[in-house]
This record gives sequence, structure tokens and C-alpha cells, in this order.
Amino acid sequence: AHFPYARPSGMGQAFAAMADRRAVLIGLVTSLVFVAPWGIAAIAALLIGLLFAFLFGRYAEKKLGGLTGDVYGAIELMTEVLVLFVLFLFAVLPFDRAGCFLWMRWKWWMSRCACQAPAVSCCRAGIAASLSS
Repeated sequence: AHFPYARPSGMGQAFAAMADRRAVLIGLVTSLVFVAPWGIAAIAALLIGLLFAFLFGRYAEKKLGGLTGDVYGAIELMTEVLVLFVLFLFAVLPFDRAGCFLWMRWKWWMSRCACQAPAVSCCRAGIAASLSS
């Protein structure tokens, strides 16, 4: 396993023992196959979730000397919340076909807003019209 188990025994030890490189690779390929057809938002959520889980696992390993079942559960729950937040951002905020959020482009945003303010309420009609054309 990539992360050592922090205690000599426990329920999370079975997971740690079975999570070798082959199992992780199979899980990654399977995830990409099933997520890719859903588009850029799903792929971004998957990659951000994987990066967060790996980085938090490394952080917990340094602090605790390894991971426990509770830490695995906490990583899973925090990653799930992060993935849902990323999907929320893609659903609510407008973005172009390349996956760049349009609010990052101030000049584009201001050219679409009749009120010349970055409020979603006054720009919603302009953005919807520009995205549909």
C-alpha cells in the first residue's frame, strides 16, 4: 500500500493491505472509463478529488505515522464533499467549452452585463443568451 497503517491491528488494516498498486490502477482506469462520458466537469471533479485524497493522506501520514480506518473514512467524506462542490461550481457558474470559468475573464463578463456590475442576477440573461448561440 502507498500509505502505511498506523496501528498493529484494526478494520482499516484490511483496506491498507489490499490497496496495492495494481488495485489502485484498476480503480483509476475504471473511474476514468465511467466518468469521462459525463464531460469536463466530472473529469475535473475526479482529478481534484484524487489530488485532495492523496495530499490529505500524505498529511495524515506525516502527523500520525500512518493511516487508520477513521482516517480513511474522513478522507472519503471530505473528498466526497469536495467533488460535490466542484460539480456545483460547474453547474452554477458559466464556463466555456475549454472548461475555463467565464467569471475569470473580467472583460468578457463586463461586455455581457447591461448593468456593468459583476452580479449574477443582472448578467444571467446575457450569459444564457451568449452560451446558447
